[in-house]
Amino acid sequence: VGSSAWDKSFPLESKAVCNPEQLSREERCAIYSFGVGWDTTFEISMLRFAPHCKVRVFDPTTTAEKFWQLVKAQIPDGEDPPRAPALDFVQVGLAAETSDNYREGMLWNNKESINVMPLADIMKKHGDEALTILKVDIEGSEWTALPQAVQSGAMAKVDQLLLEVHMAGCESGYSEHGRGKLTRLLDTLETAGMRSFSNIPNLVPVSKGNYPGCAEYSFVNKNGPFVTRSCGV
Repeated sequence: VGSSAWDKSFPLESKAVCNPEQLSREERCAIYSFGVGWDTTFEISMLRFAPHCKVRVFDPTTTAEKFWQLVKAQIPDGEDPPRAPALDFVQVGLAAETSDNYREGMLWNNKESINVMPLADIMKKHGDEALTILKVDIEGSEWTALPQAVQSGAMAKVDQLLLEVHMAGCESGYSEHGRGKLTRLLDTLETAGMRSFSNIPNLVPVSKGNYPGCAEYSFVNKNGPFVTRSCGV
C-alpha cells in the first residue's frame, strides 16, 4: 500500500497478518481495531485486501471527526476514502470492565474521562459473533483486558490477534510490566487457542537510550480458518 501522503513515519508500527490474501475468500470478515492514534494505514490496507470486510475502529481518546480527517489524508492516491458501513469509528476503548471514567495504564491519555467496555460486551453490542482480526494497541490496558477476554470466551472467537505489548523500558508509565507478566499473558492467550507467529520489537525506545520494551506480537487461532483451511485440514 503506498501513497505520496505517507512519509517515513507511517506506518507507526508494523503489523504482521497471517495469509492476508485469505481475507478476500472469507465469507464472514469482521475486523476490530482498538487504538488508532494518528495512523489509519492498517485499516485502509485491510479494506484494500478485502473490500467486503467490515472494519470497526475503537478509540476513546480521539473523535470521529478527527478520525475521518485522518482517513481522508492517508488514503492512497487516486482512491476514494472508505465510508461506513465498510469502515466505522466508535469512541470507546477496550478494558476488563465497563466504565465511563477509566484510568488504568496510559489509555486515558490525560482525558477527563473515557468510556471502556470488555470485548465480549462490545461484540454483543455490535452484533459480531466472531472476529477475523483483532488489533489491540491500548497503551498498557492489555494486561487486564485480554485475560478478561479469554475468561469471557470472547478471545476464542478471534481468528487473529495483532497486539502491541507495553513493558518496562517502553515508556515511564509501564515500569511494572516485566517479562514474567508477559509470559503469563502469552500462556493465558494460548488457552484460548492463540499461537504466536511474529514478534517485532518497537525500536523507538532504543533511540532514546532505553530497552525495546514495546513489541508487536501476532497470533493466529489454531482452531480458526487461517490454520484449518490454509493447511487443508
